Amino acid sequence: MIDIIWHLLIGVVVSFAGSIPLGTINLGVVQTTVSVNLKAGLYFALGATLIELIYSTIAIKLIGVLMTQTHLDSIIRMVSVPVFLLVAVYYLKKEEKEGESRELRKGRSFLNGIFLGVINPLQIPFWVFWGSIFMSNNWISKDDFLLNVFIGGICIGTILVLTLIAFLSHSIAAKVNLKSQFVNKLIGYVLIVLGVYQLFDLLYKFI
Repeated sequence: MIDIIWHLLIGVVVSFAGSIPLGTINLGVVQTTVSVNLKAGLYFALGATLIELIYSTIAIKLIGVLMTQTHLDSIIRMVSVPVFLLVAVYYLKKEEKEGESRELRKGRSFLNGIFLGVINPLQIPFWVFWGSIFMSNNWISKDDFLLNVFIGGICIGTILVLTLIAFLSHSIAAKVNLKSQFVNKLIGYVLIVLGVYQLFDLLYKFI
């Protein structure tokens, strides 16, 4: 029982801490909450967490295989750079459609969360890195069941942060009249920064 609690707790803590820094998913929750409503923001968070579940499962379950793929991180970064920049352009040019109902946008929020989660595969090397550290130091077991508990903790940590962000952005938007157009621009600029950073990091490794 202690092992189960430990694996769950360490998954929650690391995922919670790793999800706090400003990123596309966090801003996506803010944008959805501001432009639609709180419920839509939570749907978005759920969609993003589903992808976190898939990526973290791939990383943790296949950690032995993935660690032998020395170029995996570079390949993921190569794919991420153009994707980040293209999506950045989309958000910078995105405008609210006046004829589109909030119910329709709310219904798409879950899919939008999945989409932004999918285009952020950097979660895989992130969890390969931390998973290898935890396993090498015997902080987590290689037992299949306990690894599932750890992955469950990862998902709980992610959804906790995103839910907190949704509630905070909902509260702040109500007080300061935060505009979704501003958040769209912010997401676009963050994606550009991430894309450029990944590009320079790649160039640095190959030079």
